[in-house]
Amino acid sequence: QVPITTGGVEIHPDVADVDRRLVLEADSWEFHATKDAFQRDCWRYTSLTADGWTVLRFTWWQVMEQPDWVREVIERVMARTAVGANAA
Repeated sequence: QVPITTGGVEIHPDVADVDRRLVLEADSWEFHATKDAFQRDCWRYTSLTADGWTVLRFTWWQVMEQPDWVREVIERVMARTAVGANAA
């Protein structure tokens, strides 16, 4: 878990590709079902996005039960954000 500072707060996303500015989060009901957790998750997502990160959020169930779809989504975004793809 790579530490990222956003909005003056250090966070530790589940997975991060710093070169692509890509964050992957896998959320479960166990840790993301309360009002406080929902507020915190929305703040993280919005703050990272405002700082230019692409944030992909998956549910635990999607990661475990739909891994082909999760992989396909990640590959689509990685192709779009290929390192050096936008270099002049």
